[in-house]
Amino acid sequence: MKTLNDILEECAHESGFPTYLYARMGEANVIIDHVTQYPALLRAFTETVYETQLATTRRRRMVLYFCDALGAAEPSTSYSVAPIIEKMENRAFDFVNGLRGHGIEVDVQSATPFVGELDALMAGLRMELTITYSTC
Repeated sequence: MKTLNDILEECAHESGFPTYLYARMGEANVIIDHVTQYPALLRAFTETVYETQLATTRRRRMVLYFCDALGAAEPSTSYSVAPIIEKMENRAFDFVNGLRGHGIEVDVQSATPFVGELDALMAGLRMELTITYSTC
């Protein structure tokens, strides 16, 4: 049986993210500097797990960063950042649909564009979501 992490990584690859990371934010700032394949999906290790009425079902609130390299220290918002944000938004929702295809219920609370939120020169989409999934 696949673990939740296996399913998340598989959906990341299927939706166009060759790099999938699961890390604490301080650790992510170091790791992201060594990523060689972009775009990357970063799963922040700041999750809250909730119990549900069913013994084999859990709910998990998480933050995901869908990132692509900027390539310039002072990028033009219109010409450099906006196309990356649009691409990451499309891939992020492909990822969400992939999770749903695996029987995981997904509730997206927010999807916010970002630039430079991590130490690396990148832009993307920060997504807060809650998933409900089976543990067996």
